[in-house]
Amino acid sequence: MVSMQMYGLINGTDVADSASRFGLPARKSSGDPSELIGAMNIFLTLDADDYIEVAGGVSDVGVELWYSASQTTPFPRPAIPSVILTINSVSGGSLVVYMFLHNKTDKQQ
Repeated sequence: MVSMQMYGLINGTDVADSASRFGLPARKSSGDPSELIGAMNIFLTLDADDYIEVAGGVSDVGVELWYSASQTTPFPRPAIPSVILTINSVSGGSLVVYMFLHNKTDKQQ
């Protein structure tokens, strides 16, 4: 079992109790990787000039945030990003959605 842990930071400082751990079963073979869709929900209080980060680590350097380009065959679909970050304003402000693509062409499938 390979583990991946992720957590939030505000202005470079760890957010208390924000870490999540995900377990990945070992690969069956080099051509059959394990896959996981991890999700985290963190509610933060931010000031106007604050910035947030998501950081983490893995127990095996072979773990990657996978990206897949859009395709037309065998069926059309848009790209699959490696990370999707959704930010909501709980106090009644507008919804902001950010999508980050990790585009490593040598790792696309």
